[in-house]
Amino acid sequence: PTPVEEKDPTPDEFIDVSEEPAPIQPIEKLIQYPEVARRSGLEGSVTVQALIGKDGTVEKVEVLKADYDIFKDAAIVAMKKAKFTPARQNGTALKVWITRKIDFKLK
Repeated sequence: PTPVEEKDPTPDEFIDVSEEPAPIQPIEKLIQYPEVARRSGLEGSVTVQALIGKDGTVEKVEVLKADYDIFKDAAIVAMKKAKFTPARQNGTALKVWITRKIDFKLK
């Protein structure tokens, strides 16, 4: 028998979990602020959806909304570097999509 290919949930699919995925470190620490944005004093935010795998790695990232296009790639790269505690339902790790707003603020 061939193993059943587990398909990824869709971003719109509701998955009931007892434990939400949580970032192991603040995502803001993983951001590489775009140099052009830094020089021009630009701040903004990007809202992304990310598929968190059973091991807490980020498998896919989609941008839902961005104040400025210049921040999109930096937000995707930061999310892909992030590690999470996996979502759990009755102790079993599962894949889920999360939505996260990433703020780009100059210090």
